[in-house]
Amino acid sequence: MNHSASKGTGPRKIVQVPTGPPLGEMRQRAALLGVLEGGEAGPDCWCLWMRSATGNRVPVLWPAGFRARLDPLEVLNGSGQMVARAGEHLVLGGGFRPADPEDPCSLGQDQAFYVQDETPTRASNWREYIEAKSKRDGEGFTPVIRQGWPE
Repeated sequence: MNHSASKGTGPRKIVQVPTGPPLGEMRQRAALLGVLEGGEAGPDCWCLWMRSATGNRVPVLWPAGFRARLDPLEVLNGSGQMVARAGEHLVLGGGFRPADPEDPCSLGQDQAFYVQDETPTRASNWREYIEAKSKRDGEGFTPVIRQGWPE
């Protein structure tokens, strides 16, 4: 469930999201393409996932210190800057690691995608991603693509 826009004018609520190790601690170089979505897991805690074009959902853990702001749902980095918004087509850099299927934020899966890139790339397909990544990094880039998402 995506969080809808608020009609209030007060400060937007900040909530916790599932996080993994700090940036730079892991060295995986996979990429995950999809639309960022999220839903409430409990008081002051939200789960985040990426939805593929075929509808599969992959649970996402952000680096330590990341959190979310509501109305609309946005991911904030450790400095409080917005790095992603629910509904955006993104490519996240990182890798798959074991997850506890009993944790509601794992969506019943035994793996989650651990984000290791502070700034996701906005792209709705692999071609856009490769072009954006090449412009940003100033070099050729060939992603390793995981074809089958777990259900």
